[in-house]
Amino acid sequence: MVLSSLNYTSAQTPNVLWNKTYNGPANGFDFALDCIQDNANHLFVVGYSSNGNNDDILIVNYNTTNGDTIWTRRYNSPANEYDMALGCVVDNTGNLFVVGASMANGRFDYITMKYNSTSGDTIWTRRYNGTANGDDMALECALDDSGNIFVTGVSFNGLNNDYVTIKYRADNGTMVWLRSFDNTAHGKDEAYGCAADPLGNVYVNGYSFNGTSYNLVTLKYNSAGEVQWTRTSLDTLDSVRTVHSDCTVDESMNIYVSGMCGIELNSGNRYGITLKYTSSGNLEWTTRYDSPQNYDQFLGSTIDHSGNLYLSGSSYNGSNDDILLLKLNASTGNTIWSLLYNDQTQSHDYGLSCAIDVSGYLYVSGATTSSNTYDYITIKYNTGSTSVNEIMSERHSSYLLFQNFPNPFNPTTILRYEVPENSLVALSIFNTTGEKVANLVNEFQSKGNHEILFDASLLPSGMYYAELQVGKLSEVKKLVLVK
Repeated sequence: MVLSSLNYTSAQTPNVLWNKTYNGPANGFDFALDCIQDNANHLFVVGYSSNGNNDDILIVNYNTTNGDTIWTRRYNSPANEYDMALGCVVDNTGNLFVVGASMANGRFDYITMKYNSTSGDTIWTRRYNGTANGDDMALECALDDSGNIFVTGVSFNGLNNDYVTIKYRADNGTMVWLRSFDNTAHGKDEAYGCAADPLGNVYVNGYSFNGTSYNLVTLKYNSAGEVQWTRTSLDTLDSVRTVHSDCTVDESMNIYVSGMCGIELNSGNRYGITLKYTSSGNLEWTTRYDSPQNYDQFLGSTIDHSGNLYLSGSSYNGSNDDILLLKLNASTGNTIWSLLYNDQTQSHDYGLSCAIDVSGYLYVSGATTSSNTYDYITIKYNTGSTSVNEIMSERHSSYLLFQNFPNPFNPTTILRYEVPENSLVALSIFNTTGEKVANLVNEFQSKGNHEILFDASLLPSGMYYAELQVGKLSEVKKLVLVK
């Protein structure tokens, strides 16, 4: 385990390619809370926008090349009360999923909506009202590779808040399972982050009361909703009035948890924190960011294919907030660069979410003050990161797990892979619950091409995952057994 704080390596900081703001028709509060890009030059920014009486869910679809608006959609629920979008995700076929909170009879419910990202048309809508009929707010979502969406957030249990995580089928919105988390102190437990790995596991993180203060607590569920592990940060926070946290998963199924810790009443003692866990829950490193500013907090995170972790948030300079951006080396937790952005003099600026596309461009969305109110702000940066195509080309020259052939198969299939140099190699098969069902390779192998026959005669039909590990690197492929 590595502990680090403000460890920098020299690198060129990014430059702004475009900057867009959105002021709604009511000239009121317009707050962007999440963003996601697809593979067709679209960036979706979601949040809430005042309609003059209350707030609507607002979705803005930008052209990633030039920042032009493609379409906007507003959602005002039939109750005509407050509606907010708090998280979003997009699938590989062009569907956009938006989650948030929608008020009815003075109380918020979870709301989950599926949109056609091309037309902006709504495909389905689902609501969840908790058992105590209190405020329930969906704060983040994630998709797995099997066509399911996970939604997590805060649900009132009659006394305090619990984490509540729901798994829906993404095609039709059918609920698969619901799980709640009430920690042993039975105080406030508020989930803000959600991420899924290729094996169908979902990770949920947030703040949990320990009896005196709050820790960042992360849970791993398998695809059946069974808790695999729970991890608690050593660092604490004294209050959760104005906090957020996030999590993201890399290609090797490591989980990165970010947020804020320290003492809220002493703003100079609040700092950003990031923790890296392996898929088995081992803590790899903890890094803290405590700038000379009054406080720093992380609000969004994303990871690229080169193994760089990006964090967005805010840093208070004594009179207003600036957008805070960090790039970390995901292997070590060391800071590669940090950057502050102030849209205009004396404005408050918040980087509430960030996303990175296949070409290595970074997008940050949030809010900026304008004439005593807030507008959406969205910024595109050129980070100089390596594109996916360059990464895949590099991987092909080093190591690569090819798609099995045939696929689907019955009952045998061939797995081929490359090893860049003499290395320890492991090749395993997992089912959709994350259970290892076969060990195909676990030995030191020579450089070059290898292949192995996988015989699934004793396994039932279904979806499986092959995971190749070469040293500290790994890749995963999906297998379909049809009998």
